[in-house]
Amino acid sequence: MRARLAVLVGVLALIPALRAEDEAAPRRLLLLGPDGKRLAAVARSAAPPGPDGVPVFDAEAGGETATLADGVLLLTGPDTGPTVLWGPGLAARRLPDATVAVGLRLERAVPFGGSLRFDRGGAATSVALSARRAAAPELVHRTRTDAKGVWRFEHVGAGTWEVTVRRGDGREQSLGAFTAGQPDTERTLVPGSRVEGQLRDGDAGEPTGVG
Repeated sequence: MRARLAVLVGVLALIPALRAEDEAAPRRLLLLGPDGKRLAAVARSAAPPGPDGVPVFDAEAGGETATLADGVLLLTGPDTGPTVLWGPGLAARRLPDATVAVGLRLERAVPFGGSLRFDRGGAATSVALSARRAAAPELVHRTRTDAKGVWRFEHVGAGTWEVTVRRGDGREQSLGAFTAGQPDTERTLVPGSRVEGQLRDGDAGEPTGVG
């Protein structure tokens, strides 16, 4: 009886070590492209949660490129928060829980964009825009207008997306629904919409308020 008890105690003592070894072992995730073929490389970016808890992805912030061995991504180290996988021509997608997923297929990117102007005609520059799927958003995409007020979401998938601009008071103003792949459209900021960023008058080239 004592011998059996000693064996049981020894096994129980090994459990923490086995758990630690299992957590330290690399996790493997097979990544496929839109054509079903194994990817050779993929970019990884952190996607910190936004105010509503949905992770936010900004491709302009860049990411770490991982070279894949036969399409397999090795995940090592502790979980540091939401991570997004993306790449040239690929729609960004959240990295799934590797304990329940062993494979992931990335969609083809279907970009869309447009331009944003002040109601008096000047381009709205450096304005933050966000896009999320109209149904069940799992990721918020973020970008900014350039010096001509042009914006574009490059790594979104097919479907309908709700686009908003961030106002100076922190609130979001809707630009409406956009279909991925649709022709570029121009939108105008109406009086009273204080957006984040600096707007310049198109004629004088001077900063101008929004209101």
